[in-house]
Amino acid sequence: MNDEGLQTIEQIKQFLEGSEAVEFRALAVDEKYNWIEIVLIKFRYYGLKRSKKGEGDKA
Repeated sequence: MNDEGLQTIEQIKQFLEGSEAVEFRALAVDEKYNWIEIVLIKFRYYGLKRSKKGEGDKA
C-alpha cells in the first residue's frame, strides 16, 4: 500500500470514510509489523496521551 500521500490523522479519517474495505497484504509477518511500526512513528502515536489514542472510535 502506498500511503505516502497520507500525512495527517485527518487525511486518514477521510480516506477511511470514503473507501470500502481495505485488505492489507505483505509477504511476511515481519513486513506487516514493520509497516505498522513505521506508521505509528510517522503519526507520533507513542507520544499521544492515552485519552487521544482511542479517538478514532468516537463518531
